[in-house]
Amino acid sequence: MLGPKIYHFIVLIGLGLLLCFVLYHHVPMRITSDSDKHQHEAFPFLKTKSESIPKLNISNKDFYQQRLDVYERGCNFSKRSSISNLHDVTHREYYYEDKYKLIYCVSPKVATTNWHKLWLVLLGVADSTQVDSFDDRMLYQKLSDKYPRLYKLNYTEQSKRLGNYLKFTFVRHPFTRLLSAFREKFESSDPFTASYRIHTGASIIRKYRNGANDMSQSRIGKLAEQVQFKEFVQYVIDSANIAKLNGHWRPLYLLCSMCDIKYDFIGKFENLIEDSRYVLKRAGLQDKVLLPKANPHVTNSSDVDKLRRYYSTISKENILKLYEIYKPDFTLFGYPYPDEYIEWASSHNE
Repeated sequence: MLGPKIYHFIVLIGLGLLLCFVLYHHVPMRITSDSDKHQHEAFPFLKTKSESIPKLNISNKDFYQQRLDVYERGCNFSKRSSISNLHDVTHREYYYEDKYKLIYCVSPKVATTNWHKLWLVLLGVADSTQVDSFDDRMLYQKLSDKYPRLYKLNYTEQSKRLGNYLKFTFVRHPFTRLLSAFREKFESSDPFTASYRIHTGASIIRKYRNGANDMSQSRIGKLAEQVQFKEFVQYVIDSANIAKLNGHWRPLYLLCSMCDIKYDFIGKFENLIEDSRYVLKRAGLQDKVLLPKANPHVTNSSDVDKLRRYYSTISKENILKLYEIYKPDFTLFGYPYPDEYIEWASSHNE
């Protein structure tokens, strides 16, 4: 017979093997990869790769505060001031509304059409039904006449509003925003964006299309209507001064001076409806205005198949260069390292 000590020893071994079996089959394995290394380098303070979306509730303050914490730590990490610098408030993107004490920084290609419409309702220029019928040209014409802009105020008036008003903006994944800008400006037939195709498109063709030096102006003009996404990406990468890029694809941290003005709320395009409702509720406007009707814009470039189709034409090297350009946006707004984009590029270009 087995002695008590040997018996207990066998039982313990059996339990240990059973525990190992359970852990092996029920706990997912975690393999550290190069992308994990990049993730931690880009987000030294970020714990997760994505955020869960809460149901609308003013008590979700902690959730939105965590988003602000990521942004503020990013500014501090980059050794830039998070205190308002009024000398930088010269951009035309800042709009204010005195009645409801709001300051909004317009971020092109981040649901700006909807927020422009809502702002016109706040200003009493039109009601919710009327603004839904405005096309882009009519909308921007009315905005240019009626929008109160912060840069037009003197230092004292700017300071008063920046210190007391609710300051907010909306952001978007840098790569989906970049693709949306390309599709609107270079693939759309909208006459409102024709100048981009005529001027910027022609410049891109001259610089990156083979044989362009021997082409006539009329030929270049026709090809300017057919700029390829990979040519556009190369144009962005080769730009000498990122701060002077067109606002529709300029990094948002530069466009809205993210580390010079301390924002009270940062909404995300990926959570647009919930975030818009939240900021309206926080401003006490939930019963005064309605969000404009959803408009599935032709250049909405956020679905995975569309992203894969365009970004698979870009080399891995250029994906990484794009990431370096937009890295502050990734970091400040909690977007993950672009592993999937690199994978798409690698699988297509190997």
